[in-house]
Amino acid sequence: MLAVPVKDEKKLTPLFRQYYELKKEYEGAILLFRLGDFYEMFGPDAEDASRILGITLTARSLNQTTKVPMCGVPHHSVTRYIKRLIEAGRTVAVADQMEDASEAKGIVARDVTRVITPGTLIEDEFLDEGKGNYLAVACKLKDRIGFAILESSGGTVHAGEEPAENLDTVAAEFESRAPRELKLSPELFREKAFSRLIAAIPKESAAETGNFPSEPDLEYFAERQFGAPLKALGLSGKIAAMQAIFEVVRTLRYNFKVTDLKLTLVPLDLSARMSLDAHTLANLEVLEGMTKSAESLRDVFAKPHTGMGRRMLSDALRAPLRRAAGISERHFAVNSFLENRAALSEIADALSRVSDIERIVNRASLGRTNPRELGALRDSIIALRSLADSASSLSRTYEDLFSQIASALLTPAPSHERMISVLADKPPVIPADGEVARRLDLVKAGEPVLDQPFREHQRIALLTDGQRQQIRFQGSRRRHRLHQRLHRRDND
Repeated sequence: MLAVPVKDEKKLTPLFRQYYELKKEYEGAILLFRLGDFYEMFGPDAEDASRILGITLTARSLNQTTKVPMCGVPHHSVTRYIKRLIEAGRTVAVADQMEDASEAKGIVARDVTRVITPGTLIEDEFLDEGKGNYLAVACKLKDRIGFAILESSGGTVHAGEEPAENLDTVAAEFESRAPRELKLSPELFREKAFSRLIAAIPKESAAETGNFPSEPDLEYFAERQFGAPLKALGLSGKIAAMQAIFEVVRTLRYNFKVTDLKLTLVPLDLSARMSLDAHTLANLEVLEGMTKSAESLRDVFAKPHTGMGRRMLSDALRAPLRRAAGISERHFAVNSFLENRAALSEIADALSRVSDIERIVNRASLGRTNPRELGALRDSIIALRSLADSASSLSRTYEDLFSQIASALLTPAPSHERMISVLADKPPVIPADGEVARRLDLVKAGEPVLDQPFREHQRIALLTDGQRQQIRFQGSRRRHRLHQRLHRRDND
């Protein structure tokens, strides 16, 4: 239970009453509390953050007689500080101002807009381009083990179910992915198979899970979340797997404060792949060399042109296929490229112009992207259309394999066309900088890709440079006055 450092909470300033109300909801996290141009931390959070980040610890008055430790970081550079807190194994809750201070009646409303944990990272600043970032969940139900592995940067969930006697296989699959966050049902926490995995991650990143809906409710949840019948999803009768998936979705909803999640479900049959645990992968130098200068098996292969390709190559090497059909399909694909060097060169050229679509789309679905990333996505879609032509020429030789790829690339969603027609050639990172769109009359109300994130900045987007400079100058003076007013109000 959170201890408020005064006996009577009514004697706290309005600011600290608001702070402690939020802190009670997020006791296990370091709470970054937005105050003007800074995110402030108080009490034990400030002491921990000061030690981890190496920043100065000061104090602030709770009331007329009591002070509390305090430290802060500038809002414009908060990402690098959050990264260091996450690397130290801490969870971070970000509380933002939810209204304009000039329009607030009383203290400015604040609320937590994001909980950041190691297994649910999506920002490039936190991630390695060639590696996945994983949250792993396992649930035991009678004699079955359900599991779900979220690759958070791309929004993909690999899930399946195994007999309880295959517990070691599930644990080995988890180990091979080196998850940064782990959730297990209570009985699995005591299993020796998971002991090495639990010991490998910070204590705060391993937790028990439970309290699941009924079987009918889980079935309804799975069909609604992924928009398909259970049979098509590969989940018929797999209640333990649905429990694990439910925990992944529950965690993401809590962390990102959203209800509508766009996730890709990939059924995972562990019997179709070799289970190489972390110890085996290290000894065989599959993904990493024994020393920094030593080459791994992954390094021997030709370098993929995209981060998506690097992650796929890592997955393929980490879990080799067992079944002849899948192995033969890969051999056919490689042979088709060897026989058609011209198509291979064209595809390589197209891929060199493709950004990390998987990660950009995932961030966009969570409302965490920016205009420049959408511009990169637009340019990537155009590049993929030329790639589709090359795939079509290959499909004449290996029709089943490449015709599906070509068909998918040549059938763009309506949002693709909107991005191509509406987005400016070189959109900025910050919407308020303007020149986001070519013509705002093409942006229709309710369009998910463009209208929602940038609605408040539509007028600015068409202003001249001089007009924008005037607005920025006026805005900076207004913000200074608002920050002074906010500081006085919060301390009344």
